[in-house]
Amino acid sequence: MACRASRSQLCLACWGIFLLLSVPLASWSQQVGAGSVTGPSANTEAQRLLELKRLELALNQAKANRDRAKLLLDQGLGSQANYEAAEILFRQAQVDFQQAFLRLFAEAPRLDVVSAVKYQRPDGSKYVRVTVKNNSGAVLDYRLFGISATDVQLPDQMKMRELTDIRVSLKEAAASPPAVNGTPAAPAAIPDAVISDPYSAYIPKLEVGEQRTLDFGLLKDVDALVVGLYYNGREEEREIYLEKDPSANIVSLSSEEVSLEADLGGQASYNLHLEQFTKSARAFTLMTLNLPQQIARDFVEPASGARLYQVRFPEGVTSQNLQLRLSLPDKVDERVRLDTPLAFWALVMTPQQAAALDPAKTYTNAQIEALKCGKVRLELIPRGVGRIEASAPSLYQEIRPGDTVELNLTVKNTGTRTVHNVHLNTENPLNWRSIPAPDTVAQLDPNQEQVVKLRIVPPPDVGVGDYEVRIKPEAISDNRKVPATDQSDRVHVSAPPNVRLTATVVALLLALVGGVVVFGIRMARR
Repeated sequence: MACRASRSQLCLACWGIFLLLSVPLASWSQQVGAGSVTGPSANTEAQRLLELKRLELALNQAKANRDRAKLLLDQGLGSQANYEAAEILFRQAQVDFQQAFLRLFAEAPRLDVVSAVKYQRPDGSKYVRVTVKNNSGAVLDYRLFGISATDVQLPDQMKMRELTDIRVSLKEAAASPPAVNGTPAAPAAIPDAVISDPYSAYIPKLEVGEQRTLDFGLLKDVDALVVGLYYNGREEEREIYLEKDPSANIVSLSSEEVSLEADLGGQASYNLHLEQFTKSARAFTLMTLNLPQQIARDFVEPASGARLYQVRFPEGVTSQNLQLRLSLPDKVDERVRLDTPLAFWALVMTPQQAAALDPAKTYTNAQIEALKCGKVRLELIPRGVGRIEASAPSLYQEIRPGDTVELNLTVKNTGTRTVHNVHLNTENPLNWRSIPAPDTVAQLDPNQEQVVKLRIVPPPDVGVGDYEVRIKPEAISDNRKVPATDQSDRVHVSAPPNVRLTATVVALLLALVGGVVVFGIRMARR
C-alpha cells in the first residue's frame, strides 16, 4: 500500500509539473494563432504553412495532455479541475489550428494571367486572347500531420481554393507606349478606361489548376494594357505588355487616312502604321499596286525624311510609323481623271512575294485580298486647280499731268479647273483711281482668256515722277480662292513744255544762224 501511495504521489507530482509546462506551451500556440509571435510575419504561403505546423504540434501536445488527465481522473489519481483545464487547453488548440488552416487556404486563392496575345482578324480588326488560371497552390493532405478528422473539424480545401464570380476586363494603361522612330506621341491615355469588347467577361467558377481563355475585341489599338481581375470579392489589376500572335507571320498595315484629295501638281500624304505579327528579323518590302505610274510614290520615314524601299523590325521594336507620299502630275490623262476616285493598295510583304508582282499591272481586289501580307486599301481623288494670269503688251507708260492711262490686260485661266468671278483689284498711289471694264468676268474655262480694259486716273495735281500701280487678279474655283500672280504697272509722269522759253531759245537760234549767214556773205564779197 505504501508503495502504491508513493507511486500515486509521484504521478500527481509529474502531472502537476506537466500542466505547469503545458500552460505556457498552449499560451505560445495561442499567440502564434493570433500572429503575435516574434519573427517573420506570416505573409507568404510557406510561412503560413510553417505556422500551421507549429500549431499542429501544440494541438497534439494539448490532446495528449487532455487524454492523460482523463486517464488519471478515471483512475482516481487526478481531479476534475485538472481534467477540465486540460480539456479547455485542447479546445483552444483546436481553435488556433482551425484559424491557421483558414488563413492558409482562405487567403491563398490566386488568379493569374497566363498569357495575353494580340492578334488580327482578316477584316483588320484587332483582338486580344487572354488566358487566366486558378493558381491557388497545391492542396495539402492534413492527415499527414497525424490528425484525424474527429480531432479537428476542417473544411474541404478544394471548395476553399475554388474561385467564383470571376470577371475579367481590359483597361487602358496609365501612359501610352512611347513613340517609335521619332513619330509624334499618341494622344494622352485615359487611365482605367475599359477598351475591350465586351467590357467585362464572366466566368462562374474555376477549380484549382483550371484555366479559361477569353477573346476581347480592342476598342483602341494599344501595345500594353491593364487586365482587371475580380474574384471572390477581391479586385486586382495586372499591367500586361501584349504578345503578338505569330501564326499569321505577317506585318500588319493600317492607315489613319482612307481617302484624300490632292490638287494636280500637289502631294497627298498617308500616315501608315506597321505592326509586327511575326518573329522573323528579315526585311519586308514596301510597295503599291493599281497606282498609275505617272503618280510618283515614296515611303518616307517621318523623322529623317529618308525614302524607304524595305523596312526591318529591330530587337524589341514591334511597331513603326511611316508616311506614303504621292506626287500628282500637272496634267490629267486617261488614268488620272479629275474628281474621279482612284483606288489603290499599299502593301508590306516579303521580298519573294514582291518579286512575283508587277506594279505596272492592274490587279483585282480579289487577287490582292488573297495575298498573305499586310495591306490597306486607299483612295486618292485628283482635283483640278484654277490659276489666273494677267498680262499686257507693256507695263510701262509715260504721261503728262492731266492724262490717263489706258491699259489692255489679258486675263487667262492657266489652270485645270473653271474659275468664276474674276476681278482685278489694284493697289494705287495716293489719290489715284483704277477703273476696270468689265468689272467682273463671270467665268473662265481652262485656257480661256478675256481682255479687260483698265483705266488708271491720276489726281489733277500729280507731281512729276515715277508711280507704280499693283494689279491683283482674284477669282473663285470650287469654293476656294484661286492663286494668282500680281503684276506691277509703272507710270512715268513728265513735266509739261515751257512755250515762252522754247520761243526765246528758237529766236536766239534763228538770230545766231542769221548772223552767221550775213557774216559769211560779207566775207565772200571781200
